[in-house]
Amino acid sequence: MSYKLELNPLNLMDMLSFIKKSNKNGILAIEKTGTGNYALYFKEGNLIYVRRVDKIFGIYLEIDFNQVLLKENLTKEELYTLSLFRLQEILNLKKGFLSFSSGFIKYDDYPYKYISIEKIIMYLSRKLTKEDLTVIDDEMIFYKPIGYENLVKIAYLTINEEYILNFVDGKRTVKDIINISKKQPYIVKRALYGMYSAGIIKIFVSEKEKNLYIKNLITNTRENPNLFENFIKILSNLEKYQKKKDLKEVIEKLKKM
Repeated sequence: MSYKLELNPLNLMDMLSFIKKSNKNGILAIEKTGTGNYALYFKEGNLIYVRRVDKIFGIYLEIDFNQVLLKENLTKEELYTLSLFRLQEILNLKKGFLSFSSGFIKYDDYPYKYISIEKIIMYLSRKLTKEDLTVIDDEMIFYKPIGYENLVKIAYLTINEEYILNFVDGKRTVKDIINISKKQPYIVKRALYGMYSAGIIKIFVSEKEKNLYIKNLITNTRENPNLFENFIKILSNLEKYQKKKDLKEVIEKLKKM
C-alpha cells in the first residue's frame, strides 16, 4: 500500500510517526523536490539508510537490500554516517511529495545502526505553524507510557520541551499545562504534538470515553459484516488494548454482542 502527501514538516513527521509505530519494512520516497529524489529505507519501522536516486520508480524493482548496497558500492558500516549527511539535505527541502510503500523490501539479520526517528520528529515539530496545531485541543489529556524515558534520551528534547514534559501526568489538560508552565499556547502545543508523534507521550482516554467510542462504532458497523470485521481489525491496533489478554477478552465480548 502506498500513501502520498505533499512535503512539509507536519506531513513528514506524521509519516515518520506512522512508519515507526507500525513497525513496517518499506521505503519512503521523496520526489519532485527541485534538487533531487530520495529513498529512505526502513526495517521494522527503523530508519537505516537515506539514498539519493535519479528516478523513483527504479527503487521498487530492487527487493533485496543487499543488492541495493552492491549497486551503491557501499558497506553496511558506511550507511549511518552517509545517511546522516543526506538527512540534512532532506530537512532543508522546501517542496516535494512523500509516498511510502511497505512490505516489498527484504533485509538480512545484520544489526544495523538506526537513525533516531524520534530526534527527526522533534526537529520537524519545531517548524510547525499555529495552523498545523489545530489538532491539539485545549481539553486533551496526555500521559507518559512505560519506557518513555528511553525515547526522551534519543529524541534530544530542548530545555523548554523537557520543562513542558514535566507537567504531563495523565490528569492535566493542555490548557492546564499552558497555565502552569506560563508558556505561550503555541509553544506548549507544538512541544506536546512533537512528543506525541515521537511516542514519548500518549493521549489519555477514560474508560467512559473508550466504552462510548466502542459502542458507537458497533452501532454503525453491526449491520454490515465486512465493516464489522474491519472494526475488529482496527480495534486490534488501538493503543489502549496492546496487552494481548485484554485484547482477546474485548474482542470475544464484541463478537457476542
